Amino acid sequence: MFVKNSSSEGNCIFANPTRSQPPPFLFSRASRSLQSKKHTKNFENGGILIDEGWKELNFGVVEQEQEEEEEEEEELKVEVQKKESLFYAPLFDGLNSVMGADSAVKFPNAPDKHMLFEGDHSHYKANINGLLTKTTAVFTIAKGEEYECDVFMTGELKKRSTPDIVDDNNKKVLSNATHIMGADPTRRFMFDLTIDKFNVRLWFFSRSHVFVTEAMNLHMDAKNLIYFALSLSGACREELGYDPTVRRVQGKNGTVRRVQGKDRTGPCYIFTIDGKQYITTEAITVRKAKFLLGCAARVFKVQQVLNDEGDLDTEVKVIKDYWLPEDSCTELEIRLAIEANVQKD
Repeated sequence: MFVKNSSSEGNCIFANPTRSQPPPFLFSRASRSLQSKKHTKNFENGGILIDEGWKELNFGVVEQEQEEEEEEEEELKVEVQKKESLFYAPLFDGLNSVMGADSAVKFPNAPDKHMLFEGDHSHYKANINGLLTKTTAVFTIAKGEEYECDVFMTGELKKRSTPDIVDDNNKKVLSNATHIMGADPTRRFMFDLTIDKFNVRLWFFSRSHVFVTEAMNLHMDAKNLIYFALSLSGACREELGYDPTVRRVQGKNGTVRRVQGKDRTGPCYIFTIDGKQYITTEAITVRKAKFLLGCAARVFKVQQVLNDEGDLDTEVKVIKDYWLPEDSCTELEIRLAIEANVQKD
């Protein structure tokens, strides 16, 4: 288990622990189980769910029944030509209807879309993204555009299932999670989803753990997906993987980063440490954060925010933001222990 560490002394700021474990809302079953049954019944009455599963996603069922027949390829030719994201669109439309208009999250109706970005970007593109309904982007937003900073979940979808396809899906969600968590200091963890034919797996990525469910059947286990969507719809930002001690702001001059020999300006981040707020002015190093598992250390130059008007202390300090193994001593604790031993001698 890793915990977030930041504490302060002098001009160096290292603090408030935040555990990177699965959010509790995924495990509180009672009320959402009842809602899941209610929505399942509504879907059945509305013809969205039939005995074979999701009505408009009969590809898996048809293929399963006809897998041994030689004419299968010709019968499914039209379906194979349809893009995966469009083929599975009825599933996510159904989950959006489950979550409702007041949901904190949504699955956009424009899959396979490049997200706009405010900081580092790897030009990744997922088959489906789960987005915050209320954006956290701080720069001007064009109508209809969506930002990478609002992605709490990505998904990779394939209409066929082979070992190579499963492996490709796994690599892509791992790559996307690594990029998003590495590019955004506000992240604690994130979710992902993979579908190969009618096999569904849910993923959880943090700095210390990667969890994945056993494969569920897209049709036979539809209730599990409805339950998952209901859990997401009522979750707060912290439960969706965002760090409550860090927030993104535009700032006056942005945060300067050195990329390939050139200065680039991105959003600023305000860290809350021991009740005080510090805003980033320059990224000294963020390289370690590009690895999914581990301490993911980031080092910034910061200034203390003195009041609600945004006035800053003139003194420039350095903050080290990183994840620490739960049973390890912090750098400050190690140094104090060394100093104490020296004084004993």
